[in-house]
Amino acid sequence: MITNQPLVSVIRSAYGANDLEIVGAPDWALADRWDIRAVGPPGTEEALWQPMLKTLLEDRCKFRAHIEQRERPIFNIVLARRDSRLGPDLHPATCDAGDNCGSTNTTSNGIKSGTITATGRTIAQFGATLSRYAERRVFDQTGLDGTYDFHLQWSEDVSIFTALQEQLGLKLEPATGPIDVLVIDHVERPTPD
Repeated sequence: MITNQPLVSVIRSAYGANDLEIVGAPDWALADRWDIRAVGPPGTEEALWQPMLKTLLEDRCKFRAHIEQRERPIFNIVLARRDSRLGPDLHPATCDAGDNCGSTNTTSNGIKSGTITATGRTIAQFGATLSRYAERRVFDQTGLDGTYDFHLQWSEDVSIFTALQEQLGLKLEPATGPIDVLVIDHVERPTPD
């Protein structure tokens, strides 16, 4: 069940990537909101919902798309300090990576305010989480190996960019790089039941 979502969000869910850039979406696919209620055959495994959602998009929206790499604006996450010191809210993980102790919790109002708290995460995993809020894909260029615990909090008074430097000792550098984008070849408004 999907409630009150733009079609672009449904497409992202079907392709399993919240940070996947979508090219060629019509304005209505970004603005109009939809409710989707779909039931799979009895005994359908939860792991099959993404392929089923793709099929639903193909059937009901005549959706066709392909993935290709394009040069796009990105951010590289790097160390902010010349002495490579980490900020006060970024520490080497307190558990071994093999213990499966990693987790990430987020609460946010988008780029305006929010928190990200994580344990046992690599900087690359943090970058993937950060991509949702930085409005670009974020790639690790820190050279930091291993896993880390961290807490990041930003607000309308302290931007996410400032918070990264002050709290974690990291910064985002603008760059361009090849990333996967989903190019919509054709899509129509969904057909009703």
